[in-house]
Amino acid sequence: MRLLIPLSLFAAAATATPAAAEGDACTATTAKATSIAAIIAGEGDSGDCVTVRAIAWKGALYDSVAQIYAEPKPAREPGGRGNRVAYFPPSDTERKPLPPGSDLAPEATEGFSQNARHITITGTLGSCRSGAIRGGRPPLPYVIDESACHHPGGRLIRAVAVAIEPGPPVERLVAKTGAASARLSPLAEDSVWTPRFVGIADQLLPALASGDESRWRPLLGGKWLGETDAAAIRALLADQGGVFDAALRGDKAPRRVILGWRSPGQSAEQRAAAEAWPHAEAVVCWSARPDADTLWPLAAFDADNRPGRPYACARITYSIYDHGPVWRAYIESDGVGLAEPAA
Repeated sequence: MRLLIPLSLFAAAATATPAAAEGDACTATTAKATSIAAIIAGEGDSGDCVTVRAIAWKGALYDSVAQIYAEPKPAREPGGRGNRVAYFPPSDTERKPLPPGSDLAPEATEGFSQNARHITITGTLGSCRSGAIRGGRPPLPYVIDESACHHPGGRLIRAVAVAIEPGPPVERLVAKTGAASARLSPLAEDSVWTPRFVGIADQLLPALASGDESRWRPLLGGKWLGETDAAAIRALLADQGGVFDAALRGDKAPRRVILGWRSPGQSAEQRAAAEAWPHAEAVVCWSARPDADTLWPLAAFDADNRPGRPYACARITYSIYDHGPVWRAYIESDGVGLAEPAA
């Protein structure tokens, strides 16, 4: 966990990006060192100038990788607190994000939407309830996801300087490093949903392995599947050596897991209600790796079919209506999850 930073990092943060505005009093030399945990706990007031070493990803800041995998806790009430701190990139005097330039990495401008990175950020504390940009969201095309500012009680840091640490992007957790933080877990064998998703997975496997669009397209939305998404799926399935090629086209049948969203502390009544609910989602993944059980994704954002994954995945939505069940599969192709751990 990264809580406080050495003073030697302050100067690096100060030179990483230009100041937010002429005469801004918040600088690396005037900032107070803190942590994301302290900010979430309510330490500091709006307008305070702070510096913190953190992980930045998708418009939010974290003290640790495990915190990324923890179930999001929204701050729904004006006085409430979530477990996310929003990241707002350096901006001009009109609060518009600065364009990428020689002193500002595109990652910092875009909210680290693709790759999580260790950063040192200097900026001013703010509160979503005080009217963050456009109700808590920066202007487009800035990306924000799961940040504190989805709800009014969250907190944010408006950056004036961002220093990105050298090195590879932040790596995803696997079973041996992050089981306690997992959002996904295998469906229970006695769940009423398990045989339903098993039946769908049994249909998906041969269709995807064939690469024949006339077989897989009806299972992935048919006429409702957009051409851009269809083209991305074609590319994934045709990629020799890609994740689907490696997982589905080996000499042996691939290993398979069907994962559902974990709900810690769920009571017997809540489990019964979930079993009776007519809508559900699951993630099915395949792998040719003999050690696949130690490598399955622990969160849906890692079931992204990013190059180099040791598995290939599809998401399935299932609904039961009066006229019968309706389901559809989705193939993620944008590689939005955390980086694959080094071998």
